[in-house]
Amino acid sequence: MLGLYAGGLYLCLDISANLFVALIGIFFGKFVLSGTASKMIEEKQDSEKINTTKIKNSLKESLHSSVRIIKILIPTVFITQLITNYILVKPIIQEYSSVLGSIGFPSSSLIVLFASLVSQSAAIVSSGTLLNGGEVSIKTCLMLLFIARILHLGIGCLKGDIPINLSYFGGTTGLKVALYQYVLIAIAYSLIIVFIYIQL
Repeated sequence: MLGLYAGGLYLCLDISANLFVALIGIFFGKFVLSGTASKMIEEKQDSEKINTTKIKNSLKESLHSSVRIIKILIPTVFITQLITNYILVKPIIQEYSSVLGSIGFPSSSLIVLFASLVSQSAAIVSSGTLLNGGEVSIKTCLMLLFIARILHLGIGCLKGDIPINLSYFGGTTGLKVALYQYVLIAIAYSLIIVFIYIQL
């Protein structure tokens, strides 16, 4: 939909942004954060053969963990879906539309933002349609895609990342993991947008 040049450029920039986030995560995990060994690693491993009792105990632990995760995951997903769909989406779109208008983007670019609420593929298709129709330039198209990407990941963070991380890591830690991940990728994409604006 975007063509060889625009599509290839979008792919390279997207990979660069995610690589940037991955390198930051590796750096902090390696040199900044103090890791603690898990219970499984701390336990001494003996050379006994696996027997039925061990298998049963492992299955019980897995089942217990799964039930605990599901108890948190299902209600959290339901609540965040409700809040996102009925409270947050409209104000977010209105805010984005005012920002786009102030920097000279055409009104048709709102289609890309609305499409990004459905999926990133829909945003790519809609932006490609605008590009092929001559309504936006390659520069505007790429900037739109990364703005839509930030919006899409923000909604995804509320709907999926926060509930999943809360269920796995608990309240404070789970929330921090989800928010740090989103903030880092949003910063990376924002830098990409600035780069596109200046260089292209």
